[in-house]
Amino acid sequence: SLYLIDPQNGSTTEVGPLGISFSRVGAAWHEGSLYVAAWNSDVISLGSVDLATGTFAELSQLAAPDGCCVGLAVLDYECVGDWNGDDQILTDDFLAYLGDWQAVQIGIPTVYGDPDIAEPFGSLNTVDFLAFLNAWTADCP
Repeated sequence: SLYLIDPQNGSTTEVGPLGISFSRVGAAWHEGSLYVAAWNSDVISLGSVDLATGTFAELSQLAAPDGCCVGLAVLDYECVGDWNGDDQILTDDFLAYLGDWQAVQIGIPTVYGDPDIAEPFGSLNTVDFLAFLNAWTADCP
């Protein structure tokens, strides 16, 4: 379901069901629209969400607006250390994070998501690397 959160008091209001089930999700705002990448059972779906009804409408990569959704994170936010999303924290996750870090540095699309995971957001730096390293060594709940 899509929920609106009141920033003043933290109360939530359900807008409606998305109409899909997923185990991981990433989201991005682009020109006033909410785009979502949802992952479930080895399938990644890119779509937009109708903010009035909460309904998810799947898009193909070709239908995504120019400049939208490149590097849209599809991560389990409860476990940043599992960067590649295989439900295991291994050296592969560390290498996947470094690969995405390098991709951003040279200006190409990331594979697993935006490695800018710590404040100040919008600036990929050592703080992001240390935040990932802390998550990777801490294991997941």
